[in-house]
Amino acid sequence: MNLVEALVSSAILSSVVLSSVQLTSDSLRATGKATDTDAVMAQMSARAEVIRHRASTFLCSSGCFGDPSEMLSYGKDSDSASHKGMCESETMGEGLLAYLAEVEPQALAQQSVRGVATDVQVTPNGNLVEIRQSSSKNHQMTTVIVPPATAWCP
Repeated sequence: MNLVEALVSSAILSSVVLSSVQLTSDSLRATGKATDTDAVMAQMSARAEVIRHRASTFLCSSGCFGDPSEMLSYGKDSDSASHKGMCESETMGEGLLAYLAEVEPQALAQQSVRGVATDVQVTPNGNLVEIRQSSSKNHQMTTVIVPPATAWCP
């Protein structure tokens, strides 16, 4: 092998190694972005689950917390008048939003995960609420929740 062949071989080898390193770097960067996206979406899903859980306890008068000895029931006892009124005026979504603000205010506040801020907008619409979540990195999630108490409307 002469000097020219050695130089050409060395240049080709250097080019292949450089391409390989650049590909590895791009792969690591993409993996990091996917991990961040997964964390943000998991946080949004967790917030939606907290709101869904609280919706299940809204106006619940018995059996609310999974006690198998109690029958699930809504709108009895002290909440009877407000339950019936919300059913008739179709304002259960507004009632649920007020309940969330009282018992789970952090679910309605801006949150952050991995340096990415997520906002939530809960909008009452008749007997349901629409939850729109977005992040500073353009992640979005929309969920509609109907409180189980609506099934007990007269």
